[in-house]
Amino acid sequence: VLPNQKTALIEWFIGDGTLSAFIVTLQQSIPVHLGYTEEQFQAVGNTVNQYYGSYRQRDSQWRDSLPQLLFKLAQNLQLEVIIDRLKQLVPDCNQLILVPHRW
Repeated sequence: VLPNQKTALIEWFIGDGTLSAFIVTLQQSIPVHLGYTEEQFQAVGNTVNQYYGSYRQRDSQWRDSLPQLLFKLAQNLQLEVIIDRLKQLVPDCNQLILVPHRW
């Protein structure tokens, strides 16, 4: 349940070798589905694995590489496409709820 008309929810779901994003708003009767290709799914997985590998080392390399890894993850998840679509659905959105599944 979303609290108001200016709130949106973006949910990522990892299926059997697939990745999907859903945009949920009070303005839409059903969520807007955004699918990813297998290559995009692999790219997200590779970026997450790279992050975890660096994080497990617990050294300054992890902290130094974090901005670059987050930027790469944003590109892999196509956040600009999602935000553009969200702006079409809820132009005055002032609250965003992010729900990542698994990762």
